Amino acid sequence: MLLDCLGEACPMPIIKAKNALKEIGEDGVVSVLTDNIESVENIEKMARAAGCPCVIEKSGENYVISITKGTGEMAPKTSKENINDAVVVISSLCMGNGNDELGAALLKTFIYTLTELDVLPKALIFYNEGVILACESSSIGDINTLREMGVDVLSCGACLEYYGLTNSLKTGRVSNMYEIAGMMINASGIIKP
Repeated sequence: MLLDCLGEACPMPIIKAKNALKEIGEDGVVSVLTDNIESVENIEKMARAAGCPCVIEKSGENYVISITKGTGEMAPKTSKENINDAVVVISSLCMGNGNDELGAALLKTFIYTLTELDVLPKALIFYNEGVILACESSSIGDINTLREMGVDVLSCGACLEYYGLTNSLKTGRVSNMYEIAGMMINASGIIKP
């Protein structure tokens, strides 16, 4: 199977490669065509972690990574058994500091990437400006996917009220700071993108 990932930034090539490996039979080969070294390195790490040998070839400005699926099992799509005690907290419309347009694109990609991981966080918590993402954003579909996969999706009620979004929540449920603080205190880790 050949995956043409030219022009696609990470994490898309690695996600496509991982999903393709789940679809093919034992001893099948997935070849990924990409034009960036970051994808090459990440796909190689993913293949080795899954016990799949891979060969990397340079072809002009591009790379071809050929991954052979062995007898080892690829990790199953996430399920309740694959949820850990970490929580992800999102308090703004951007990931990190700096350029807001880049930060918004990174956060959208981060939320999507969570849907493709083999281990999910226990909860996705939105507060402050972050509640807007659960009300009116292009990430609502991905947030719903996470909820359907067993991730508890919470939005701070006081924050929804502050932004005039009390009746606009499109995914998850309304929570309060008592519950949010309790989840954060009892979490094995807090991820703040």
